Amino acid sequence: TVAEGDFVIAHGRYSGLGLAANWIVADIVRMKDGLLVEHWDVIGDEATPESSKSGLAMFGDRFAA
Repeated sequence: TVAEGDFVIAHGRYSGLGLAANWIVADIVRMKDGLLVEHWDVIGDEATPESSKSGLAMFGDRFAA
């Protein structure tokens, strides 16, 4: 989670929903006077080793050099 000024962004990974792939989600909100006044979100499927061009997962302990 990161916040600057009136904007807050939270990034997360949702698993165990019974979907074909985990969800990677970014929620973006704009606050005004302590109230949430706008909300946007971005949702995408997590890249698996099988679906990734590099053969590596989106999240893991090693990445291509």
